[in-house]
Amino acid sequence: MIEKYLSMYLWTSIGRPVYPGYSTNFAILAAAAIAGVIAGSLRLVRSGGDIGASIATGFFMGAAVFIAWSLTREADPDHNAAAFVSAGAAFVLSILWNVPPLDLLVLGAIIVFLRLIDRIVGPPFHWLDTIGSFAFVLILAWQQQWLLVLFMGIAYMIDAVWEPTPLRRHILFALVSGMVALYAMSQQTLQTLALSTENMIVLGTCLLIFLIFIFTLSQLRTKADTPGYSLNLGRIRATDVWLLLLGIGFMLFAGDAGVRMLVPLWGVFAGPPLYALGTWIDARVAKRRLVTQ
Repeated sequence: MIEKYLSMYLWTSIGRPVYPGYSTNFAILAAAAIAGVIAGSLRLVRSGGDIGASIATGFFMGAAVFIAWSLTREADPDHNAAAFVSAGAAFVLSILWNVPPLDLLVLGAIIVFLRLIDRIVGPPFHWLDTIGSFAFVLILAWQQQWLLVLFMGIAYMIDAVWEPTPLRRHILFALVSGMVALYAMSQQTLQTLALSTENMIVLGTCLLIFLIFIFTLSQLRTKADTPGYSLNLGRIRATDVWLLLLGIGFMLFAGDAGVRMLVPLWGVFAGPPLYALGTWIDARVAKRRLVTQ
């Protein structure tokens, strides 16, 4: 079964199948299912038996938990546990925000372009990957998602110039994406959308602690999914900075309704730094115990 998944990497550098034979993969699938059942059941009771609303709520809760985990595996590949902290943060935020519907297209595009930058699968994008990722650019531009399209262009440029093995053809895709983003911007009136005070505090705090986390990245032990390929620490840092700046952009231009549809993203900003803080505290406590003994 593992060999079957590895053969997929011969033609794509985007896909990362969640093989349930691994304990962490099985755990997140189970956690997402349990979270969905809990949220759906609560909605069923509160809505007076509305089965449709219950199913939708359960689906979006499970998706929020799973996608937060998936995104964190890109942002902090060294720590499996950090991805589960992100999943937990997404669960809490979803509850606080009454389990909002998710913008699955935007979240899917973010995952694809994180993999473009960090190359966590291993090889550079194949032509099929490049064409598929550019389809996101066109669709999101049609939806007037100029901010994400602009960041997609930046991601292409990072991949085109970052050593080792920069993929030079992505310079063209970066330039085209930038022009498409500018055109989409010209078709609407740009204005910042104010967030509620509560959301400003919560999301601002998530971004701040994620920024601190980026400064702590000093080594990388995890290997790429494809045998024979290594991950590059500089690319992981670039991935995290790209994600951080995108989050700031969403805070400025998405408004309360928009940021709620990106619950997993905010879980990612909380998970790795909270996990790092927890491990630091645990190490300090263990050290004190040794001293007292």
